[in-house]
Amino acid sequence: GVVYGTPATTFSPNDPVTREQLAPILYNYAKYKGQGFTGSWMFLLDFVDRADISDWANEAIHWCSMKSIVNGKTKNILIDAGSSETSKDADLESLLIHYGVEELEYFIITHPHTDHDGSADMVIKKFKINNVILPECLPGLSNTTWLRLLEKMDEKGLTYIPAKVGDTYKVGDASFKILGPVDVSALVKSSDDFNNYSVVLRLTYGSTHFMFTG
Repeated sequence: GVVYGTPATTFSPNDPVTREQLAPILYNYAKYKGQGFTGSWMFLLDFVDRADISDWANEAIHWCSMKSIVNGKTKNILIDAGSSETSKDADLESLLIHYGVEELEYFIITHPHTDHDGSADMVIKKFKINNVILPECLPGLSNTTWLRLLEKMDEKGLTYIPAKVGDTYKVGDASFKILGPVDVSALVKSSDDFNNYSVVLRLTYGSTHFMFTG
């Protein structure tokens, strides 16, 4: 058969199907059509969580991965989401959709200036966000778009991680480290000083490093 019961005496037609369960369904159909592995095979899956794959799904996931039928889920980071007179929410939304982004592992807003946070509330509203990193901004010093961001986060039940120098975060095979802001006193009652209080981070992927200065 292509789809088996759960267990053999029930079919569970309304139960959700996981990515792991989908692979054997596709693989069973492939074998029914005369495809699938023949003889011995062995190769390492390029998934960081490959050790969590169940034994009963292992062969199927290997075959589906080899055929590019089922691929890994890319972890995405978005740093800032600004807007301007010529760049609106729809432009950023279209760009993210174009690159197949549906979910953000980390959404980082470096500081409350419209060209950095103007479309942040749209991103929170339209996409699945797992973690938000923000600088600690004193009440009353934030701009309108920053307040809209916080309101949209509250609507979706999201809290934020305060940016702290030295904190390191893992994202797939990459990682990033917070390097700034170093001097909290840089945040005074003038929006011009938000640039000096911006989140700065270094992203590392293998032997390649990227600096994002906010």
